[in-house]
Amino acid sequence: MSEERKYAVLSTESIKLIAESAGFNGLPEDIAAALAEDVTYRLREAAQSSVQFMKHGRRKKLTHEDFNRALRWSDVEPICGGNLKDIRAFRHNKDADVYFIDDREISLADVSLDIKHPQNNGEASVQAQWIAFEGVNKVNSLSKTSSGKVIQSDWLK
Repeated sequence: MSEERKYAVLSTESIKLIAESAGFNGLPEDIAAALAEDVTYRLREAAQSSVQFMKHGRRKKLTHEDFNRALRWSDVEPICGGNLKDIRAFRHNKDADVYFIDDREISLADVSLDIKHPQNNGEASVQAQWIAFEGVNKVNSLSKTSSGKVIQSDWLK
């Protein structure tokens, strides 16, 4: 009783469509077939690695972080936008047969009147420093003279 495993497989038509959307028109059939096989293998490999990260984390639920770790482990950039804090539900519009996410309505008047003033973090100050040319600086970086007195000028006050 051998049980056959089924995997997700990308078709050559899908690869051709992705290539056309990226600007590569007229992709040959043999190249599309080779790319489809390679992409299918790499997706399967990333899925297996992400399951390993899930098991090492002693969890039963696969998260986007597991998949991103598996992608980083394979030197692939992680997926952007997978870490939503609030999961939004899709709504269905029967008239247009479209699924969409409701946007929150924001009152601009309330936002403009709700001004949070910054707290006073202390007095504002300006500090002058000298630039050393050719690696020679006879005065240290705190703008002190060789006797240790701080240089003050009238325009800094």
